[in-house]
Amino acid sequence: MGALAITSQKQPAGTSGEPTPETVKRIDFTRQQEIQCLTDYYETRLRILQDTHKKERRTLEKENQKLKNDIRVQKIVNTKLRKNYTRMMEVEADLQTKLQEVKFTMKKLQEDKDLEIIEIRHKKEKGFLMEEIRDLRNYVKSLNVTNTNLKKDSEERMKVQKELQEELETLRVMKNKLQTKCDKMMGTEMKLRTELGRVKDGNDNLNNYWEMKMKNCEEENKILILRNQELQKELEAIKKCGINTADEGKVSLHDFQFIKKLGEGSFGTVVLTKGKLPGGPEQLYAIKALKKRSITSSTICKIMAEKEAFMLTSGHPFITTMYCCLQNTEHLFFVMEYMSGGNLKEQLDKVEFFSEKRTKFYAAEIILAVQFLHQHGIVHRDLKLANVLVDSDGHCKITDFGLSKLGLFRHCKTRTRCGTPLYMAPEIIKNLPYGQGVDWWAVGVMIYEMMTGYPPFDCDEEEDTDSDSADDKLEHKIINDEVEFPDDMSLAAVSIVTKLLMKNSQKRLGSTGSVDAVRQEPFFKGVNWQALQEKRVQPPEEEKAPKTRMDGFSKLLRDDNSAYISNQPLFQGFSFMNYRVK
Repeated sequence: MGALAITSQKQPAGTSGEPTPETVKRIDFTRQQEIQCLTDYYETRLRILQDTHKKERRTLEKENQKLKNDIRVQKIVNTKLRKNYTRMMEVEADLQTKLQEVKFTMKKLQEDKDLEIIEIRHKKEKGFLMEEIRDLRNYVKSLNVTNTNLKKDSEERMKVQKELQEELETLRVMKNKLQTKCDKMMGTEMKLRTELGRVKDGNDNLNNYWEMKMKNCEEENKILILRNQELQKELEAIKKCGINTADEGKVSLHDFQFIKKLGEGSFGTVVLTKGKLPGGPEQLYAIKALKKRSITSSTICKIMAEKEAFMLTSGHPFITTMYCCLQNTEHLFFVMEYMSGGNLKEQLDKVEFFSEKRTKFYAAEIILAVQFLHQHGIVHRDLKLANVLVDSDGHCKITDFGLSKLGLFRHCKTRTRCGTPLYMAPEIIKNLPYGQGVDWWAVGVMIYEMMTGYPPFDCDEEEDTDSDSADDKLEHKIINDEVEFPDDMSLAAVSIVTKLLMKNSQKRLGSTGSVDAVRQEPFFKGVNWQALQEKRVQPPEEEKAPKTRMDGFSKLLRDDNSAYISNQPLFQGFSFMNYRVK
């Protein structure tokens, strides 16, 4: 629906004074038509937003129902696991009973062996006595008979001794068999105990998984509520400013005059332009152009996440503003706020290191921005000095949300490995679940680097020519080495850097306790946070914005209708006009 233009009637030549009643009626009728059209447009827009909200709500209800079904299935699995555990306990009890029976049998065999030895002794003694009596009675009769009897007794003894040795050998064999069976039973028992431990661990892991799933669903509900609130704010802002949204689709590259190229990389090109957006004055913009040919279905998700992150952070004084998104047949464009002071890495290279006063100022503004991001469930994951820009007044702003993660509130975790190696936290390198603490680790690295001129963990590039080995050594240092501080660094600076660079993320400053624990550190003593938030604190060393040459060039990133990109449907819904910024 386009805006209705009110045109005044030209008065006939030779007439003067007030317009005729017919002219007044036509003007009133035209104005009533315009008001009615605007009313119909905003009512239609409101109905569309309400329908979208209902669809999202139905989708959320379906996901909740699916989650309930998964929980019901998990309860059934847990019941089966408990039954298996009961069966294992019964098998273990049976094994214990059998073991006791084997021990009792061995004891009984030992007692039988002792009785046989005593009986043999008694038999021997009885034989001796009988032989002595027989010898005494027959001594007189014949010595030959006595010798014969002695030989027979000796043969009998030999036989008895052989029998005893055979029985003893049989007992030893039985003992070895019983010992082997006992060892097998002990091995089986250990295997059963190990399997039982695995079952318990699996049950605990499943319980932890579903607890995290429930927390993530709760955080997603919060995100939907925040998005709904942002849409309502956007609608109110559109109504207040009275901008004709029909002009949104008319914004193109032809509305901008290209001045110079600011940078270029694998991601695309950043260009300084001069132009005017609907409802705003003519000013300088930085346009980030991404090549559609290099964008896949996986990378478009990251680009849309970056766009949403800029939308959620619109208006914060220390986060770069995105004004709108455009596209043509070849490129996607982010129209961004132009920061004439460059980035903190470039400024640090000029002076080698910052004073503690200047470091405190930049760190305080960065902390306000990081806390705002975390309150909105955004983890940046690539905080570094090169991604902190400085405006013409000397204030800094965070930019580049290409690796950010949305929906990651205080107790949520993720495992994706990403970021710049020098600023990576230990839990990212170890592929452990991590949360908002990785941003606080990066803040600690930046404070150390600003005050010393070099990062706390680094490898000698001259010695390590192999990039893989250099990365491995860097990761080993981050995980195992302690930070070494120069002698001239203040105790307050050493304290905050030490707390921010804790290897254990659970003990790291900012990850636990109050969200304002970082602000309460002695390093920030004397900082008026409210005045800093309102930009009423002057930078300690004001940066002068460089003069921008106005040499325009017209052939950069223009539409090329002859080229055809096959994956154009991927980019539907990318174009966007941010009415929430002034």
